[in-house]
Amino acid sequence: MNMKFAIQKFCGLMLFLLISATTFAQQTLTIGGTVSDDKGAIPGATVFLTGTKFMMATNATGDFKFSKVPPGNYSLIVKMLGFEPFLKQMMVGDANVTINVLLKESTSQLAEVVIRPNSKDWYKNLELFKAQFLGENDNAKQCKIMNAEVLALNYDKDTRILKASAEDLLKIENKALGYRITYLLVNFQFDTRKNTVVYQGYPSFENMTGTTGEEAAWNEKRAGAYEGSIQHFISSLYNNNTKQQGFVVYELAKWTPGGSGYFTHADSTVRKRRVELDTMLTTMNQNYKKLGFNKPLFVVYLKKREDTQYQAHGYSLSKLYQDKRLDDGQTSIINLQAPTVIIDAKGAFYKPQDLFFEGYMGWQKVANLTPFGFNLKTGG
Repeated sequence: MNMKFAIQKFCGLMLFLLISATTFAQQTLTIGGTVSDDKGAIPGATVFLTGTKFMMATNATGDFKFSKVPPGNYSLIVKMLGFEPFLKQMMVGDANVTINVLLKESTSQLAEVVIRPNSKDWYKNLELFKAQFLGENDNAKQCKIMNAEVLALNYDKDTRILKASAEDLLKIENKALGYRITYLLVNFQFDTRKNTVVYQGYPSFENMTGTTGEEAAWNEKRAGAYEGSIQHFISSLYNNNTKQQGFVVYELAKWTPGGSGYFTHADSTVRKRRVELDTMLTTMNQNYKKLGFNKPLFVVYLKKREDTQYQAHGYSLSKLYQDKRLDDGQTSIINLQAPTVIIDAKGAFYKPQDLFFEGYMGWQKVANLTPFGFNLKTGG
């Protein structure tokens, strides 16, 4: 591939922000509390634990309660239209948790002019947003944002950057995987010149109900979405079975997160060295390990080839490396932007903003998300 083609066609940066429960005991706990503002209780606020299926609305007195919650790391999200979203990261140990949430009225206003629905530009921007947020594969074609009208979309013609925000939680139906997703979009930015996207957000999952045949098809597609995913890789790291799960990991001697190599082609001839992953892991206790590495990881998932649509766009990282010793499969680059992250057996990691994914893992977006703790055998 020549350098110009790589610059124009590369896509797939993603700041992957999901936090989920980590089970480390048979006991279960309760997380509950009250949501209010300075005027009193707020009924009807949406409350969920991100990356899980725990979600509910506050009752008439503003109360919420999740029962049978396993101990672990969680992010609690509270959202009500007209108020700023509330987010609290917490570790749940051996005691029930009570949180009294005070919401603040939303005062944020975009400085730039924002195109709203019912305009030709808004619909054009919406198509750009959906391709980079939901994805560009077959699963994405069966995803629908049910309340797209809450999106504020702004495309700057000078910088050629599309920015998106949402005044309410996004409601997404994924008919490919059989999930209803509630999604708090924190930020989104797509640089059409560089063909790169960075976004962060917090999802909650609900299984759709279908016929026996539909649910069997969903389970099969969920397994396909999970295999080779970020969650799958992190889980295999924790369980020390990356090779058995189909991953091969190399170390890049030189790489700058965000696509520097695509512009300079500086890394195209760098030798990649296989790494011993156990040297990167430190056991904290029976439930957590620390992952630390100094150089970006070049990860190949051997059990699947890259999507034909991904390759047709010229996105594949493998085309930038003419090293015939590299294994063939789905290729990604993982950058660590802190000394360490904490990982668990379910594929969750903390702090999630400290891992930055490029290539195939970055290309797999909302349409391919499965809840943390996904079980390949049961499809749930």
